[in-house]
Amino acid sequence: MRPAVHSYSSDIPRRIKAAVAKYPAKLIANISLKPLGLPPGDVTSDQMDLIADLADEFSFAEIRVTHTQNLVLPHVESNRLPELYDRLVEGGLGTANIGLLSDS
Repeated sequence: MRPAVHSYSSDIPRRIKAAVAKYPAKLIANISLKPLGLPPGDVTSDQMDLIADLADEFSFAEIRVTHTQNLVLPHVESNRLPELYDRLVEGGLGTANIGLLSDS
């Protein structure tokens, strides 16, 4: 007698949704240090404190510097990106100009 064949195909969408909810995707958040109309790389001590606090809260206390002198917060949960962006805007760090002509 042959063993019964079980199909998991009907269960896959539910399992994927559960996994995504339990383990949101980790993304990289770039922080531009080149606000329009101001010298590139200039940040205040309050902004540096904010970035350190955001790193603690969103990216396991990790901050990386890119070769273009911007900052990266790795390991940010995808569902928390809007919250992170709002906090960056409040701190004057929400300029999205990485990769543009103004990012030089």
